[in-house]
Amino acid sequence: MEELYKNKIEELKKLKEEAISLSRIAAIDVLIGIYRYGIVSPEVKKINKIYNHVQDKIDEDLIETFKLNDPLSVYTLFQYLINNNYLTNDDEFKDLDDIVNDQLYLGALTLTGKGICRHKSTMLKDLFEKKGYSADIMVGKVLYNSVDVMRRFNSSHHAIVKLNHENFSYYLDPQAKVFYDTNLKLCKSKQGIKFINKRNFTSEDLIKILFNYKDWDLQKTNIKLLEEKTRENNKIFDDNKDIFIKFKKDNDMCYSDVKMLIK
Repeated sequence: MEELYKNKIEELKKLKEEAISLSRIAAIDVLIGIYRYGIVSPEVKKINKIYNHVQDKIDEDLIETFKLNDPLSVYTLFQYLINNNYLTNDDEFKDLDDIVNDQLYLGALTLTGKGICRHKSTMLKDLFEKKGYSADIMVGKVLYNSVDVMRRFNSSHHAIVKLNHENFSYYLDPQAKVFYDTNLKLCKSKQGIKFINKRNFTSEDLIKILFNYKDWDLQKTNIKLLEEKTRENNKIFDDNKDIFIKFKKDNDMCYSDVKMLIK
């Protein structure tokens, strides 16, 4: 098996030499990383174990404590954790999109404080699936019309989560306080961005590996309900900050271990 991966790496190196675009070279580098480290690395196994433990603690210590019995409430919790830095022991999230072999860690990079949209969306999707909810990663294009938004989103590519729940689809952005309608145009926000549902990546193999990408027929959504859930739950969370402070303290060692292991 190891010989097979070595041969695959050599194949990819030859393709890289022939590549003429930077995006294609980057995509091949990611695939090389998968074959080189993705299966054999004990560090990756340790990281996944810690990552799964933190998700278990989110479920046991927060979802169950607050009796969050629907996926929209789970989303509001996750976004609250992100926005208030309870999923890292850094003072604030620091978005970086130049992380070597980030495909090996995906959601776990959220715990380092350096995760970007694809990492946070992956962690939210994993949390949904843990609770038995149907969700997918959506990948598209962010169009800028303000300098502030350009500073927040370091790449023109953006990833969010599509949640299916009770005959509605919800387009959830764990990184930004925005609400999207079925055209994926921005609603109820001053940040001035739009999300377009179309492919913007060079490598078909890469997008399948990273995001399990597929095309969707966009379904009706219920922004009003999502706004209400967000407002109501955030008030409850704000009134119980001691629970979140304890959660962060209890998981501080996990965050530190993941940062040490991810290189």
